[in-house]
Amino acid sequence: MNRLFPVLTALCLCIPALSVVSAGPQSPLLQSTSGSKVQAVIDQITPQLLTTYLTYLTGLGSRATGTYGCQLAGAYIAQKFTQDSLNVRLLNFTARGNTYIPRIYTASDIEGSLPGNDANDSSILIFNAHYDCSWKSAGGNDDGSGTAAVLACAYALSQFSFNRTICLVTFAGEEQGLLGSRAYAKDALIRGDDILLEINADMIGHAVTATGAHSGDLSVTEDAGFGADAFHAVNTAYIGFTLTDRQYNHSQSHWGGSDYGPFVNDGWESIACWEADGDPNMHTPADNYSNVNIPYLVNYTKLIAGTLATLADTNVVPPQVRLVSPRPGTLSVHGRYLKDIDERKTTCINDVWIYAEVFHPSSPVTHVDFYMDGRLKLNDTEAPYVWHLATRSIRTHTITIIAYDTQGHTTRTTREIRYINLLLRK
Repeated sequence: MNRLFPVLTALCLCIPALSVVSAGPQSPLLQSTSGSKVQAVIDQITPQLLTTYLTYLTGLGSRATGTYGCQLAGAYIAQKFTQDSLNVRLLNFTARGNTYIPRIYTASDIEGSLPGNDANDSSILIFNAHYDCSWKSAGGNDDGSGTAAVLACAYALSQFSFNRTICLVTFAGEEQGLLGSRAYAKDALIRGDDILLEINADMIGHAVTATGAHSGDLSVTEDAGFGADAFHAVNTAYIGFTLTDRQYNHSQSHWGGSDYGPFVNDGWESIACWEADGDPNMHTPADNYSNVNIPYLVNYTKLIAGTLATLADTNVVPPQVRLVSPRPGTLSVHGRYLKDIDERKTTCINDVWIYAEVFHPSSPVTHVDFYMDGRLKLNDTEAPYVWHLATRSIRTHTITIIAYDTQGHTTRTTREIRYINLLLRK
């Protein structure tokens, strides 16, 4: 029997959450898709739905990676994805964690995908959270809140069809160094997945102030503005939060402390969702079911679900430039792949050819500029866009790539590369 009393706990929450705004879609972005569908998706997200998921997850005790509680949580998530008729995929991984005592962890990422209807559009939307938690807690807010949101969005979205593929993903190993998301991102990179946007939810349920219960924060990468626009459009039309955007770039110094990190490092665009109130109960026994403000979590989940539904049908897709070679987390010599190393330590020994590719351009690309440490090194006007890096060096450099098209759009990506070259080759 579950020892928690979620209904009584919800009634005892003293901070009111927002009522959902019922205004229709006002944004051109929302008008490009079906506003009635977005509303219908949002309507599927209920307190009862999220309470059911969160009650089970927190009732398992600790879901620390490798424990039986974590295994039960993974099986539960896979079962719910299956019940929602999603395509379920398990990605098993074994990796060394960054704990005080070196330890190898084995666990699984669980993916439930809803294939898109447009055969000409291979781009993917990802919404993810981590289902593991600290061994000291039941992981109510960190990250039972995000996991419950993923499950609720899976349930709501699975009742509709969309043009673009949506993947709902839960990771293990987050608390040990983003192990699950690192394995998943690496697999997606090798598979050549075209991830249009990754949305991360890590702790979106704690609200104890009147301001916090009406607010949310978004961390947005350089070219994820289209996703932020969708968040704000859905928020204005249906939710009514005060949303704050914080921009960050793809350099490895912005690796971050949550599962968006590996996606950003590998060059994809990301939006990380955060609660506005800090959570002092994180990683403590107090992070149980009662640490979550259910009405607030409901509204945040509605916001994410509506944004996914909007982006899954809209044709408003900006160009995105990515550094495709050398692959992140690899060691190469003279441009030849040698082996995989730490994802944050891409290393090139001797000269290397750096390749960039522009994905889903809306108009012809005019040129691509390659910068090293802020200095322009090459202006390339024809695909494939490539720069031969052959200068002498023995340190880490910041590589920035900016692409331009005929409509005036620009798109950029940044990556740090450890570069060791004492030779000059013509």
